[in-house]
Amino acid sequence: QSVPMFGDDGRLIGVTEIFRDLSRSLKRPKEYNDLKLAASLDALTSVANRGELETQLAIMLSRIQKQQNSEPLSLIFIDADHFKDTNDSYGHSTGDEVLVEMARLFQHETYSGELVGRYGGEEFVILCPETELEYAVKKAERLRLAVSNLKMENHPNIRLAASFGVAQYEPGDS
Repeated sequence: QSVPMFGDDGRLIGVTEIFRDLSRSLKRPKEYNDLKLAASLDALTSVANRGELETQLAIMLSRIQKQQNSEPLSLIFIDADHFKDTNDSYGHSTGDEVLVEMARLFQHETYSGELVGRYGGEEFVILCPETELEYAVKKAERLRLAVSNLKMENHPNIRLAASFGVAQYEPGDS
């Protein structure tokens, strides 16, 4: 695995290489693949976990910096509104249901090549490669409306809402 290293000025200063001895795992490829998948997914929501998000973001940024005429990368940041109130009023298992349903919605609404991940707590990030800011903003608005229309089957009184932020990285940005 290669991970780019950047200086304070945002310029690529090196690459860290991580090597693993796979000789034992080659004897058990299914177990190895199962473990690798489990290590990259959030246990509750089954979307990418924070570590996988950060790894994939570093890979995408490295590709953009290597290509002269590459497309921009947009990121959508999502925070479930009033999540603490839901946990306090309905219990943590209901809060977990909310997170699972939101993750399922985001997975359903993303395109091939995009990556949905749980950044932490009630926060999600969607990496949108080759996506202009204008389109990412429209996507975020569609997702915001979809979240507000999401019905919790076992808890019809819960009204969901989320706050969204959108950013774009273009070649040359630091």
